[in-house]
Amino acid sequence: MNKDVDIIKILLAVAVTVIALLVRMPSAFVLAVSEEGKEACTDDSGLPYFTDPDSYYHVRLVDTMLETGKIGDTVSPDGEPWDMHSFYPEGRSAKYQPGIAYLTIAVWKLFNLSIPMDISRVEFYLPGFMAMLAAFAAFVTGCRINGKVSGFVAGILVGCAPEFVARTSFGRFDTDIFVVLMNVLLILFFTELLKANTLKKQVFYAAVYVLTAFIYANCWAVRFSMLFVGLTVFSGIVYFVISAWCNCKASGIRERITCALTNRDGVSLVAMGVLILLIIGITMGFSTVGHVFSVFKFNMTQEVSEGVLPNMYESIAELERPLLVPAAIRDWFRGYVLGSAPTVITGIGGLVAALAAIGGLVLLYLYAFEKIGGDHKEPLQKRESLIYFIVF
Repeated sequence: MNKDVDIIKILLAVAVTVIALLVRMPSAFVLAVSEEGKEACTDDSGLPYFTDPDSYYHVRLVDTMLETGKIGDTVSPDGEPWDMHSFYPEGRSAKYQPGIAYLTIAVWKLFNLSIPMDISRVEFYLPGFMAMLAAFAAFVTGCRINGKVSGFVAGILVGCAPEFVARTSFGRFDTDIFVVLMNVLLILFFTELLKANTLKKQVFYAAVYVLTAFIYANCWAVRFSMLFVGLTVFSGIVYFVISAWCNCKASGIRERITCALTNRDGVSLVAMGVLILLIIGITMGFSTVGHVFSVFKFNMTQEVSEGVLPNMYESIAELERPLLVPAAIRDWFRGYVLGSAPTVITGIGGLVAALAAIGGLVLLYLYAFEKIGGDHKEPLQKRESLIYFIVF
């Protein structure tokens, strides 16, 4: 029976990853009525043109790293890597997350061990395959919560989320390829850390979590990637405080507060958060740590532009202030549309997906606090439900 279950899980995992790939496949083809039309939409290597200007910026970063071993074209007088191509004629700082360049070059060299391949093909196809990994990670997380059916649903919802599909289709070579994957991995490793019942497992998952956080900081904007890391660590502290409060045998409020705040596991999590900040500071500069906290005062202004330059926050859809819900009722049920004002509801796939997320939280709460299930639930099930509820 166990073998059958394993086979079913493997088949569901394959289905999730294949579906995540198929929904991104159309952008790999040019459907034109004539050969002239196809030629106009493809480059010299026969690939369709990349779908976003930022993609060509990252292509140049990869080329520069292959040529010089660094992100920048040169070095400024004070030793800072410098990009001479972005602003003319003085250039600008080349401080940028190098993860996308490192990953692309590594994958390209790996393929070249057996199949000679132009690096532009790796750059074109990489986003879709990274999205497959995100869907698979969501599948594993769902399985850990409530079995293979939950894993399948989680993998499909993540892999087919409209905004995620739009930003990770073939030919969109941007740092967006890391965001969902790293967030799901951080949630997976962190919840496993909280669930671990032996010191060996706790140390292992803590190490993997810190490593993932470090990689994430080198792949996407530090102030936002580290904000997510901080929120997950904070959720763990909240869990241990609540758990210690509920399990404390003392009856007085002051004793319960003391018991909750001095919980050993909670203190360990605070230490882990400080360790992450130290690693980021040592490897990327302690000024970067300051940027982690600056996100709380980040002002996405919508004011009119001054002078001759346009206001980027109005002219670039990605920088517009995001809304929770669409303005029109008809937009509640449609997915993300490129160029339109982003909203949470449309970005994740419409009203059904949003209600599923809220419903999942409600179920986790009910399971954690014995509102449903009665005496049939084991303490371990209640504990794990509480962990997932607080983290999510």
